[in-house]
Amino acid sequence: MEDRVRLAAGVPQVFGTQLGWSADGRPDPLPIVEPAGVGGQPAAWGFESLEAYVERLRARA
Repeated sequence: MEDRVRLAAGVPQVFGTQLGWSADGRPDPLPIVEPAGVGGQPAAWGFESLEAYVERLRARA
């Protein structure tokens, strides 16, 4: 929810949960405040890594 609210307000997301479509038709994370800092955050909350999340969604797209 945090990411969605931030993006709606025109502010980059924190966790990278919101994706858009790239020019080549792949889902990619929308702007993230600190992309390098996202690494351990999902695991701390019990979620998969950002990389695993994006790859899973790309496989389904």
